[in-house]
Amino acid sequence: MSPNSDNPHSQKIKIGAERARRLFILALSRGHSTSSAAELTGYTKQFFYKAKWADPEFAQDWLAASGEYVTSLETEAVTVALSKSPAAPAMLCFLLAAAYPERYCGKVRARHWQADAAKRVAEETNKPDAGVVDNLFAMLDDLEAAKIERGAALAQAALDPLLA
Repeated sequence: MSPNSDNPHSQKIKIGAERARRLFILALSRGHSTSSAAELTGYTKQFFYKAKWADPEFAQDWLAASGEYVTSLETEAVTVALSKSPAAPAMLCFLLAAAYPERYCGKVRARHWQADAAKRVAEETNKPDAGVVDNLFAMLDDLEAAKIERGAALAQAALDPLLA
């Protein structure tokens, strides 16, 4: 488990494994990827994966650090959703869909799955009726666009009293 020597751009600082672990965890909590965080320490990402598998406490720290960063992203997303930004309605729709996928995006996914299944059946029977399948996809796209527009309008209506 040696410092990273295969990357000529990596820092050539030799730090101890425990210090490298702490720096790696800190970098993950600030949004660095596994590769980027490892490069900051001078060790390979494989070093950290091996440490993760060998040390349950380190694995838990890794998970917590990733969770911290996701929490900061979610906080920022909520801030945007509640702002007067043009992105606010879309962000609110995104957050609702992430929190309640069965309620806000399940029907659209089901419709696309049905269209995919219809296309597969047509292809398997060697009688593809491209016009019917294309019309089905066009209808689904129109429905999805209408749902997004309606969702944005509803989100804006929900935001208006909060922003007043």
